[in-house]
Amino acid sequence: GFTQADHKTLEHHSDVARIFLIFIGIVHGMGNIDATHHHIMYLLKKSGMQKLFILFALMGLLSSCSKDDSDMENPAFVPGEVIVGIKSGTDIHALFNFINEVGLEVDNIHALTFTSLLPPGDLQFVLDILNEKNYTNDGINWFVNGYVHRQTNQIWIFPRLFDMHTLAYQQDWLTAMDDLKLQEEHIMDLNSGSILFKVPKGQEIKWENKFETHAIVDWAELNYIADIELHNN
Repeated sequence: GFTQADHKTLEHHSDVARIFLIFIGIVHGMGNIDATHHHIMYLLKKSGMQKLFILFALMGLLSSCSKDDSDMENPAFVPGEVIVGIKSGTDIHALFNFINEVGLEVDNIHALTFTSLLPPGDLQFVLDILNEKNYTNDGINWFVNGYVHRQTNQIWIFPRLFDMHTLAYQQDWLTAMDDLKLQEEHIMDLNSGSILFKVPKGQEIKWENKFETHAIVDWAELNYIADIELHNN
């Protein structure tokens, strides 16, 4: 996720600043390349900068990167995985219903944002409670993080939820939302969650197309592998 400063900038600055922050997140390992490029292209189109971006992107690739032509025509992807972006404004109940309807294993749900009505001094209490749960972290890299917004003095929470095809985990999260007074925050132009589904190997494209027909799905795509070789100047 983004840092505290990044999130404040995301709320108050222009589309150009949003695009820049997304790139910063990818470069520093804070963002997920699987979903963020959709956000970037949407904002570029909205701000009328898409053609300019494509020009600079091509120049950058030519000067600093090299890829085999066959790789460009047939990009590699992770077998058995499809990523789905959920339309902005979709609440958590509808998201869980979608997962249950599909009936597939969920690796994780990310790009979720919540605020808490608890006093700002309870931030660490909220984080501790959430990170004690089996499905809110992987025990290594991913943990629930958050901060107190400087202007609103409100707690903001950014979880990544694992194995949420498990009904008990879904119910526990809904209970935690009540106990910790968590409210969903839907940021315009950004998805209300991105889901990494596990699908049968060899059926990735079939499921990608099937996901795209669902009412709450904004986009679906294979989990492409970025394999770029950088050259030192």
